[in-house]
Amino acid sequence: TLASDGMLDALLQGLAPEHTTQEMMSKMFRTENATFCWKNASVAEIKGEPAGMVLTYPAQKFNIVDDGKLSPEKLEIMKPFEQLSHENSYYISAVAVYPDFRGSGIGTKLIDYAGEQAKKSGYDTISLHVFENNEEARKLYEKHGFEAKAKAPVKDNKHFTHSGNLLLMVKKV
Repeated sequence: TLASDGMLDALLQGLAPEHTTQEMMSKMFRTENATFCWKNASVAEIKGEPAGMVLTYPAQKFNIVDDGKLSPEKLEIMKPFEQLSHENSYYISAVAVYPDFRGSGIGTKLIDYAGEQAKKSGYDTISLHVFENNEEARKLYEKHGFEAKAKAPVKDNKHFTHSGNLLLMVKKV
């Protein structure tokens, strides 16, 4: 849940009380047809140690399935993400770098890799969401050419590490 700013905890907590968010994500990650699956993830290593990861896929695949398992309150959490989309882009769902490896260039390499994947998949634009007050991440994205194209307020949640507005950031590759 390192890259989700608490979003996954807010969505998944209580759905299966006998399982943690990490256990549920691990199960989902092992499937082959979910957006949050191993096929869409790339891990960066330093000396054989996982240092960070990026999760990417075409933006049009981003959707929240209302299968009756999520309460209206949980679906409300995701509205800004659905409202702020750049349909014809390759979406960076998550970028995470372990604290011990921050400042080592891993974040840059992961973002560059996402751009390469976008090109290979026939896209000329990559997009992502970030909380406006997540200055460290936002500044990294701006440094790499991302521009904020739209923003929407996110309802506060006790699980979130950030609050306020959600930004849609876009970059040509």
